[in-house]
Amino acid sequence: MAISAPGIGSSLDVNGIVEKLMSVERRPLDRLEKQQSSYQAELSAYGTLKGALSAFQTSVHGLSDQARFLVHTATVTDAAVLSATAGPNATPGSYSVEVRQLAQQQKLASAGLASTAETVGSGSLTIQFGTYDPTTNSFQSNPAKAAQTINVSATSSTLAGVRDAINAANVGIAATILNDGSANGNRLVLTSKDSGAANSIKITVSDDDGNNSDASGLSQLAFDPAAASGAGKNLTELQAGRNAVVVVDGITVTKPSNLITDAIQGVTLNLTKANVGSTAGLTVATDTAAIKQNIAGFVEAFNTLNKTIRDLTSYDPVTKRAGALQGESSARSALSQIRRILTESVGGSADLSSLSQIGVSFQRDGTLAVDNNKLEAAITENLQGVASLFAAAGSAAPSEPGAGGYASMLDQLVTGFLEQGGLVSSRTDGINSTIRRIGERQEAQQRRLDEIEKRYRAQFTALDANISRLQQTSSFLSQQLAVLTKKDD
Repeated sequence: MAISAPGIGSSLDVNGIVEKLMSVERRPLDRLEKQQSSYQAELSAYGTLKGALSAFQTSVHGLSDQARFLVHTATVTDAAVLSATAGPNATPGSYSVEVRQLAQQQKLASAGLASTAETVGSGSLTIQFGTYDPTTNSFQSNPAKAAQTINVSATSSTLAGVRDAINAANVGIAATILNDGSANGNRLVLTSKDSGAANSIKITVSDDDGNNSDASGLSQLAFDPAAASGAGKNLTELQAGRNAVVVVDGITVTKPSNLITDAIQGVTLNLTKANVGSTAGLTVATDTAAIKQNIAGFVEAFNTLNKTIRDLTSYDPVTKRAGALQGESSARSALSQIRRILTESVGGSADLSSLSQIGVSFQRDGTLAVDNNKLEAAITENLQGVASLFAAAGSAAPSEPGAGGYASMLDQLVTGFLEQGGLVSSRTDGINSTIRRIGERQEAQQRRLDEIEKRYRAQFTALDANISRLQQTSSFLSQQLAVLTKKDD
């Protein structure tokens, strides 16, 4: 089979001719590719816009909750005694705190055994929680905690096995083994998981050896605080369960935990040390710095969104480059609607109904700026009014324009922009549809170009072969004429 290449025989540049012809034929496809690139840049720009709107919404969504403005600090003069935090319901004020007693959990210990593998006994343990009153020598069950039973099988009858059975039952007691270093030093220690006098422990045993009153078998773990020693009171109390006792401004408060959430409204106290006979000062104040920071974050979020939209929709005369959304109305419309809300009066309070009243105002370049002195004065004089400017009262923002705060209304507005069928998604859906149609036209154009190129190559290859044959014929005739001429001579 002969090997041929276009143009070898005739010196005709078939490849070059076809390439030049195809470059002309490709112009419609080039225009489609340029259009597609333009729409893809626009789609990317809408992605940037969507991200900027989402970031702005995150900022305003946080401010739509009035709790973001009811921020307080709690300062304690003696951090070794207690720490404190103040929530949105706290009231600024000063308090004196004396911690007379810390809450603690009850701890009980068994007699010592030589090894953790030594057998204790099998049967069942019934755990009750309640309060022991030494004055009446009585145990009152805790109504909030039902009695629970732990079964100890023969295979779990060792000291380690009993420990594991108690922990696996998860009845509110933690079991550990401590070794005091003596010959029979392995002791089972039971600790109530909850502190407070009402969480003291009573253990009743049903012993498989049939004797529930002696100190052998599983009965070694019996503990009735009202019983006489050795008659169902076989564990040693290492630490009594007791309540925390704290005096706030002369009023005695008793609680089962060292974390007290309901002594001072909106304030959580964490007691760490008793200071009997002395007091620690506690001051609750409005956290003006945190509130100012929240509002400054809102202003920064708007300015970032404003710059993003302006960059996407404007023309830069210096670089002579237009934004990807120049001429697009959707992005400008979104910014215009946001600005309109920010310049409206809202149903905040009788004294405050606009951002400018708290020092937040538009500048000539379209950005927002904060007058910190004016803002701080507004927070100090009318914190609730400042909160109402941004956040709607209650858990849900009202639907009527102007009825809620700025953040509440902006949150709703941007949600509409971003939801399916909204300003952004409807435009991006349209662009994606256009890009798909262009892609289909590109595929059709490419198929047409493939056919044209195939036809051109067939035609010029045939022309190349014809020229080559004519050149061969011409060469043959020239040779024959040259022979005849020589014979005539």
